Amino acid sequence: MHNLIILSFFLIFALIVISTGILMRFNKKDFLGKTPINRSLYFIGKVSMGLSWAFLIAQAAKINTASFPVPTYLSWLGTIIFTIAIIFVTFSFYELGLSNRFGIPKEKITLKKNGIYDISRNPMYVGFYLICIASCIYAPNPLNLFFSLIGIFIHHKIVVAEEDYLEQEFKHEWLEYKKKVRRYV
Repeated sequence: MHNLIILSFFLIFALIVISTGILMRFNKKDFLGKTPINRSLYFIGKVSMGLSWAFLIAQAAKINTASFPVPTYLSWLGTIIFTIAIIFVTFSFYELGLSNRFGIPKEKITLKKNGIYDISRNPMYVGFYLICIASCIYAPNPLNLFFSLIGIFIHHKIVVAEEDYLEQEFKHEWLEYKKKVRRYV
């Protein structure tokens, strides 16, 4: 059952990303922004996180990627964390709408402070980190842990750089928002 939940939610996540990309393309918006950190490091972060997620998907598809047998309670714990992650990511994509970017936007944007952004300044990244954690629980493997740690570490650097950009772009509005809402949760 937990396999089906993970695969279903991952499919929903993929559809959200693809449909957002199509909508942005239709509205002549660029889904890819400027990389906020060194381009190579940025790419390594994205690939590392993607590889961690691949462990989770493979395990859910009954391709054994775990280094040892995973007790049922751990499978369910990973599934619950993954479900919470998808909720964070889904609401983030919804709130950002056509302002979604991988990287720093090239055009003028508005600062999002409502909805899930009342809980976290970076709810999408919270969701991404939770997917890595769920993956390590659901498909425990030293390589998976390595990719997750690298991905989370580099994405934290991305978050810091993006927040520096937001502070420069929105100045006082950003500083007031930053006082009220934490970086992650």
